[in-house]
Parts: sequence; C-alpha cells; structure tokens
Amino acid sequence: MSLENIFEVALAVTSGLGPRQARGLLRTFVDAESIFQSGSKNLLRIPGLGPSKVNKLLHADTLRAAEMVVKTCKKEDVQIIGISLQEYPNRLRECEDSPLVLFKKGPCSLNSPRALAVVGTRSATAHGQRTTEQFIAQLAEKMQVLIVSGLAYGIDSAAHRQAVKVGLPTVGILAHGLDKIYPSDHHRLAMRMIENGGLVSEFPPFTKLVKENFPRRNRIIAGLADAVLVVEASKSGGALITAELALGYNRDVYAVPGRINDAFSEGCLELIRQNKAALVTKSTDLIQAMNWDQDSNSHQQLTITFSRPLNEVEAKIKLLVNSGSNFIDSLAGALELNNSTLAATLLQLELEGLIKSLPGARIKWVGPTE
Repeated sequence: MSLENIFEVALAVTSGLGPRQARGLLRTFVDAESIFQSGSKNLLRIPGLGPSKVNKLLHADTLRAAEMVVKTCKKEDVQIIGISLQEYPNRLRECEDSPLVLFKKGPCSLNSPRALAVVGTRSATAHGQRTTEQFIAQLAEKMQVLIVSGLAYGIDSAAHRQAVKVGLPTVGILAHGLDKIYPSDHHRLAMRMIENGGLVSEFPPFTKLVKENFPRRNRIIAGLADAVLVVEASKSGGALITAELALGYNRDVYAVPGRINDAFSEGCLELIRQNKAALVTKSTDLIQAMNWDQDSNSHQQLTITFSRPLNEVEAKIKLLVNSGSNFIDSLAGALELNNSTLAATLLQLELEGLIKSLPGARIKWVGPTE
C-alpha cells in the first residue's frame, strides 16, 4: 500500500466529506497527499469546504484512522483500490460520485470487458428466480460476463448463485465493511464468490450496518456495469433506484416484463412503459442490444466498412455523444437542428452501424472512435 493510497483512504474516511467534494479536491490539488500538505489556509479558499470540514480533514486522528484501516485490511486480506490505481474500475471512475477508495476481496478484475448488473426484489417469486437463472446460464454458454449484484435475498442471491454454478465471475457490492456478511445466511455463498469473483465495498472494515448505506451501495452496482438487468421489482423497490442511477450514468437498462398482475412485475413494466428500459425475455435479446455478439473480426470489418468521412453535423453528433450528451432532445438544441432533420441524420447513422438507440430516447456511438 503506497503512501499516496493512505492519503486517499484518509480523504475517504473524513467525516462530512462526500465523494463529489473529495474528487473535486483531487482535481484541484492533483493528488491526495498534496491536499493534506496544503494547509488550512489554502483549503479554506475552496468553495463549500468550510472550517469544520477542513479541521476534520487535517486533524491528526484522520491520518491515524487511515493507517488503522490499512493495517486491518492487510491483516484481513482485503485489497484497497484507490482511484489513482490502475485496478480501480474504469466504468465507475467515469461517475462523478464514485467512491475515492474501494475495498475488495477476491481475485476477479473489476475491469472485465463485459459487466452486467442483475437486480430485483428481495421477495422474488419462483418464476423470477428461474428467469434469473436462465438468463445467466444462457450468457455463460456464449461468453464471459462479470455478474454484479448486491448479495441481498431474492434476485440478487439468485444471480450470484447461478453465476457461481455456471462458472461466471460474480461480485457482490456490500453496504458495510468486508469484515461481515449481511445477510448472514449468505456467508457460504459469499465464500464461494470469493473463489472466482469477489466482494466489494466503499466502506472500511468494521463500518456499522445502517440502512442509509444501501442506496449508496446501489450507485456502485450501477456504475460498475455496462448495463443493468431488472428481473422483478415493485414500484418503489431498491432495484428501481439502481435503474435510475444507471440511466444517470448513461448505462443501458433492460427489464423482464413478468406477469401483468404480479406486484413484483409492476416496477419492470413501469420502466418499460416509460421507455426507461428495453424489454428483454431472453439473454440473446440483451447480447444483441449490447453488441456483445460482435467478435474482434466483426469490429474490424465494421471499421473498414464505415470508414467514410463524417460530415460536419455527423462529426458534431459523435463529439457530443461521446462527451456524455446523448439524449436526442439535447442534441437537437445543441446542433440547432429541427426534429425531422436530426431524425433523418440519426437514422442514416444507425443504418450504417455508427450509433445505437438506447432506452429513454438516447443514443450511443458504436462506430470508430478515431
């Protein structure tokens, strides 16, 4: 564990300093160590920081607490992944509110080429659990995909168990320190996951389990994955929170429709009705939508086929979409185009395989990036 990462841990454990503000400090001071060496006078110049947070940040107890966390993690074989490290998940790094530090047990990389979050209700029906199992079994037949979920009862544990069974790496995101497993019934499952996958938390060991941590945990589930699959969910469940977070991170969201009279299909049906999630009934739907069925030769062929120069409008669309402005309504305003002209341009780009339509009236650039 480098000295720089100790300072990152100290920044992460400072009371009252959220991830966004901590990342803002890193952008201002380049690295975590410089923040602690800058002195209170310089820190007080940062808008929104204030004397209370500065005092907590620079208090000697903060670094001592960080050193204790590092020692505990070394003893418990917990890997500390600071945001400055290459091992930090690139997908999560893109999210403005991502944790400064992650704690991890298990061998799997969090930068897997393909990652799918599978979420749903804790009160899953037998139908929902079978559907989850079928999706993951079908995925395993075709490719390696990292399965991400929250180790909760219901759909989460069904996803983890099936991934372990079929040999896919799976990561459970916890809302507490890695010194415990909650629910305790899943301890054996968690140990199996660690063999080929892992457990991850933003909370250091011995962090108390409080309900406020679960929504925070959900943003990591959404941020770690390329897409989120919602299998069963009520209208107000945590799975819908994860889906909304995923949309905010420009992730794809998919939902299994379920049966129209089931309470735990209401959330999925609402996501589909509002065009926030694409309807899927089998894994091949998701694979094709994500372009995961394209091998390296196919990608090379696409690059050759669609190597024509982009016109000025198309080039602007590519730039805007790749910079995060991928809502069709926002593109129309930014490009100062009427709806019909924009629609015609987008249709041409989609026919040529340069963009892909996403739920929520969004698009994704899938053509050459150069």
